[in-house]
Amino acid sequence: MVRFSKAADYSQSIPVDTANRMIKSYLDGVGYPMADTAIRALSFDADTLRAYLANHDITTVKFMFAHQQSYINSGGYGTHPGLNPNAITLVIAGLNDNDQYVLNSRNGVYEHMSPCPVQCPGGASSFITQ
Repeated sequence: MVRFSKAADYSQSIPVDTANRMIKSYLDGVGYPMADTAIRALSFDADTLRAYLANHDITTVKFMFAHQQSYINSGGYGTHPGLNPNAITLVIAGLNDNDQYVLNSRNGVYEHMSPCPVQCPGGASSFITQ
């Protein structure tokens, strides 16, 4: 198995102006700021992620789109959520060099993202500024 982080054009740094152009394209596509209901970002606690990544068996981090539990429990199971920030989340799981999942100390993986526009750390527009 080729480790993803060693593959060309994978997990590469990009300039801030390129990132902001990509973000602006998305925001324009969802009608922001005239329509302020589409998901713009998901935030996750850095200390939790650092602690998980301290496990040196993890060589790749996978971010999987998922429905939030509250959305599923309110009848949204299996339905298209559109760009609803109260429906979409990410599940984070590490993989080892053998492409097997590496579970955390609780024998699980991670979720509990903070969605923007509900919570928007770093600014509501999601642009990267210094």
